[in-house]
Amino acid sequence: MGAGSSEAAQQQIGHRPLEALEVAKPDEIRVTVLNLAGREVLSCTLADGSTVRALKNLVAAAGGPHARLQQLSFGSCVLNDATSCQQLGWTCAEPVTVTMTRVLPDLDRLLAGLMHPKFLRRPGKLLETDLLMLCCHCKEVFLSEPMLLKLEPPLCVVGSMHGHFEQLVKLLERCGSLPDTCYLFLGGYVDKGPPRSIDTMALLFVYKAQFPENLFLLRGRDEDASTSRIYGFYDECQRRFNIKLWKAFVDVFNCMPVCAVIREKIFCVSSGLSPHLTNFDRIQELERPGFVPEEGLLCDLLFARPETGSGWELEGPGQDIAHTFGEDVVQSFAAELGLDLIVRSNQPVGDGYAIFADKLLTLWSIADWDWDDTDDQRYHLAAVMKVADNLDITLEVFDKLNSTSSGAAGQSQTIALIWATERQRAVHMPMASAPDRPEKAVGDDAPDSPSSLLEEKVQEAEAGSVSGSLGDVRVIVFSLAGREVASLLVHADTTIRGLKNHIATAGGPDARVQVLSSGSAVLEDKQTCSSLGWTADEAVLVTMTHALPDVDGCLDYFLRRYSSDKVPEEYTSQLLLLCCRCKEIFLAEPMLLELEPPWVIVGNMHGYYDQLLNLFQRFGELPDSRYLFLGGYVDRGRRSLDTIALLLLRKMQYPDSLKLLRSNHEDAAMTRIYGFYDECKRRANVRLWKAFVEMFNCLPVGALIREKIFCVSGGLSKELRDFDCIRQLQRPSKVPEEGLLCDLMWSDPQHQPGWDENDRGVSFCFGADVVHQFVEKMGLDLIVRSHQVIHEGYELFADGKLVTLWTIHNFKGELGNQAAIMEVSETMEVKFQVFDRHH
Repeated sequence: MGAGSSEAAQQQIGHRPLEALEVAKPDEIRVTVLNLAGREVLSCTLADGSTVRALKNLVAAAGGPHARLQQLSFGSCVLNDATSCQQLGWTCAEPVTVTMTRVLPDLDRLLAGLMHPKFLRRPGKLLETDLLMLCCHCKEVFLSEPMLLKLEPPLCVVGSMHGHFEQLVKLLERCGSLPDTCYLFLGGYVDKGPPRSIDTMALLFVYKAQFPENLFLLRGRDEDASTSRIYGFYDECQRRFNIKLWKAFVDVFNCMPVCAVIREKIFCVSSGLSPHLTNFDRIQELERPGFVPEEGLLCDLLFARPETGSGWELEGPGQDIAHTFGEDVVQSFAAELGLDLIVRSNQPVGDGYAIFADKLLTLWSIADWDWDDTDDQRYHLAAVMKVADNLDITLEVFDKLNSTSSGAAGQSQTIALIWATERQRAVHMPMASAPDRPEKAVGDDAPDSPSSLLEEKVQEAEAGSVSGSLGDVRVIVFSLAGREVASLLVHADTTIRGLKNHIATAGGPDARVQVLSSGSAVLEDKQTCSSLGWTADEAVLVTMTHALPDVDGCLDYFLRRYSSDKVPEEYTSQLLLLCCRCKEIFLAEPMLLELEPPWVIVGNMHGYYDQLLNLFQRFGELPDSRYLFLGGYVDRGRRSLDTIALLLLRKMQYPDSLKLLRSNHEDAAMTRIYGFYDECKRRANVRLWKAFVEMFNCLPVGALIREKIFCVSGGLSKELRDFDCIRQLQRPSKVPEEGLLCDLMWSDPQHQPGWDENDRGVSFCFGADVVHQFVEKMGLDLIVRSHQVIHEGYELFADGKLVTLWTIHNFKGELGNQAAIMEVSETMEVKFQVFDRHH
């Protein structure tokens, strides 16, 4: 025990020590899932109480379709999600084989609900289950497309629609029905308009599912959780359905492509340019799924706008952190990339379109737009852009798209626009190659030895049997152990950074921790396949290793720092690697840790770095003492960056002796409000904050010590029927607005019995009766949580069945509270150590 422990108050639970009772584990059942072609999709073991829904989640986690898109059959019987293995009569005595088929949303039923004449001017009659399945399907469709679409004319390009469902229907009637007419929409489908964003988005998703090669949808600034939370789409989903549907739409938004280039001459984007956009590979290298960051390339593509003047400027205080750009930027960008035109939306313009710097077109496709009450101008006209086979461009400008009772659709005029008249059209041939993306998922039929595979792949490449254009390169990636990591077909202009992203997309490690080598040479991110001399004539063999952070160097830096000053660039880059590596470590752990004592259990630390250092000195250094932290590492305190960095570095050193759970503060939204985002931005950069958030999304959320002590950051949930519910939670994941994951991090105990709404405005409060019922049902002796300041450091509840633990003394420098940790011995004896700054 460290110094000062003699003065610490040692207290044992009054009713009895916790005994190590042996509980027999349920029989495990071997289940094999096959697709209709007879190929094995998954082989796993399940407890007899596991449900069919749990099995579907395992299939999805193994790379199969989303659980909502699966239909599982046993013999001739279609299995119900809620049915358990036990109810099906499955036992450990005999392996079970299940058949999986892919189920698509009922597109005809969705269209009928959207397009019925009586629903044209009021919300359609839609089923939540159909919409959820539609979102799951479209998410997969978008992920199969590149971030930068490479398209061929003819196309009709459409600007923002913002929930104007009736106008969307009339626009499709006016400009041509799918699939006879091909469309590219520039984003801005939801928010700000009439309360028909769900219908607008649903109709476009239905058509995307029906005609994926004829309808292309880019992401706009409103296709984001934060923006749609403010400007109406969240409220519409909550009012008409529930938050679950809004979250499903947001999951799709995070996977949409962001730009398109038409025959390499017309660049299309929702909003604007970026100083980070030096070439189109930078767009292809953007990772998905991804939320919209506060700055950088993706932020600019969705938020930047043209401004009279020259050069780049950041928006003023209180505005979005994105750039404005002048005429010189547009002209130089178009010249460098050989473009004739840049097309964007995201701003209402009075004539339906506006030309800027002779090379940029802003397109607005909503007639009679009047959302912004502070703007006196009324935008009567709307426009679409039509690109012909020969790249001739016309603009169709119209008004009064909304139909009248007689069916009139307003008036229009067609304007022919000629750009780059000196263009030699014979040069602009259709692209022969498909967009760069992996052909094979990581690990598919990976052999134990590379030799036979190499010979086969090289022969295929040399014989020309590998599909692709003459400019495509076959790259085969191997680990140091000789296992095939990925086999990819990429374009000759693909950068090594782009290749790393392809490997990560196919299931490999994060691009930031990959080190690729060809022969004895380490490959640089900016190098391209063509610059390395790689051609389609023969397959290229690449070796992949992991880049690891300099743990000792980082520890030396953080342990000798006594202030929250700026972190040097070399350590910032090390922290990025640290986040990537720890993300993999956490994903290798289950969502519910199952631990054996002894453990020291620690409550919230919230950036109190000095107290964290003192805690290790007091109760023992790792790995001699083993620690379980309940979450709450960042926000509120002054040194959150140092606190989480030290814990992750120790996690790298002693992964089995340090366990970290997630709390409500290990989340993008909370850290944006309560300080960690600002600290990262001030001391390092926003990119580092994003890396931490990605790692937070992978943390486990609960722990069981010898099946008797349940540890969690927040509390219980109505949806926590058994511990399999936690094990089946998906990662990476944001903290949702409601549901099991939300409750585990947000719920609180209360003196009243039963369940009540939480005063925090999120999740619930639960009474002592709920605690008693839960511990009895699960065979527990104790529930340990944090999440609330306790003046004495810890507080027992429900006759000692639940304890709230707080480990920061004198919180905020003014509360004068004590701190506490909980020790669990090898014999499951529980003691609390209470201390303050004087001990």
